[in-house]
This record gives sequence, structure tokens and C-alpha cells, in this order.
Amino acid sequence: GDNGDGSNETLTAAESSIAMSTKPALLGWSQGALVAQMYAQKHGPSTLSDLVLFGTIYDPRVIYPRKPLFDESGRLISGGKDAVKPPAPEVVNTVAASLEDFTLPGTICDEAALEFSSVALAVDTVKAAWDELHEFNVCNPALVHVPTLVIVGAQDPYVQWDAQRELFERLGHDDKSMCVLPACDHAAHILKARKMFIRSVVGFLLRKDGF
Repeated sequence: GDNGDGSNETLTAAESSIAMSTKPALLGWSQGALVAQMYAQKHGPSTLSDLVLFGTIYDPRVIYPRKPLFDESGRLISGGKDAVKPPAPEVVNTVAASLEDFTLPGTICDEAALEFSSVALAVDTVKAAWDELHEFNVCNPALVHVPTLVIVGAQDPYVQWDAQRELFERLGHDDKSMCVLPACDHAAHILKARKMFIRSVVGFLLRKDGF
């Protein structure tokens, strides 16, 4: 899932799955899909049964720059245990920002969208600050050795289709599937077509159960 301070905290939390008797599946959405991929690369089949990468923004052509090691005064602010990391700038959430993932007319009714915005603004008054994007540079599909579903809205404006195909083709496990949801954009899981999203994910997770 999304983590405003970078991915390390999320990975640490996910590592608690090691203690579980039954291996869980892991689903990540958008930037959260990159976090999920990083976890799968690091721990793989020892902790996960399946991986679902939903609306991932993976693109091997994008190299995220590291932050400077020092600030203008010469103080170490990145790259070491003694670094004094400045707080990430806070960006106030707005109605427009909370609705920016809804890009296709008719995929969600106005009332539902405004209710979503109301809840989002109550829960997240400040937008998450993705502060250590360079950590995503390690993402490499060939290092993912768990069964994987790549699922994406057919009209998702945030994905690159050649990158989606490369991701799928280079996955390091033969048990894989790709699902394209018609008439959906980035937030397919909360659109009118959400049942199609749910059935696609559940179908993949239960593919060996003969349901």
C-alpha cells in the first residue's frame, strides 16, 4: 500500500507475514504496486502465495534521482544513519485532488464521487508525500518469482502500455496472467465496474481451487 515516507516502513510491516502459518497474497495499487513488487523481489515465495500488481506505474525507462546528500549549509540530510532528514513539504488535500483519479465520464456517479471525496478529505487532510522515489529503481520483473496477476484499466492515463507488456513478459514466474478492464481508468476498484475487478482478482487467486 501507499506509504508517505517511502517504502521501507511498508516493507517492514509486510515482513510480519513471515510469521503467518498461511502465506497471504499481496495486492498493490499504483505506486503501492511498486512497493508490492519490491517486497516480492526481496522475499518472494517464502512469504507470498500470489502477487497482484494493479494499475502499476512501473516503467523501466524512468530512473528516479536520489536527493542531494547535503543541504546548502553542508549538513548531511540523506544517505546515512547520521543524516538529519528535513520534513517532507506538506500539500493540503483538496476536492479536486481527491477526485483526480476519476478521468472517464460515466464510470462513477456524481453522488458517489463526492461522497468519496468527503471521506478522503476527512481521512487524509494532507496528501501523502512520496519522499524516497529512488528506492523504486530496484524494481525488476525478472526478480519476481511468485505467481503474479497484472491488472489494469484499459483507459488508465497513468500507465505506459509498452511498460505494462514488458513487465508481464519479464516476470520471473511462469504462473502469470494479465487482465485489462474495459472502460476503466486508474481507480477501477471503486468504479461502477468494480465487480469486474473483484472477479478478476478473486478468479486469479482461486484459479487452482476448481471453483
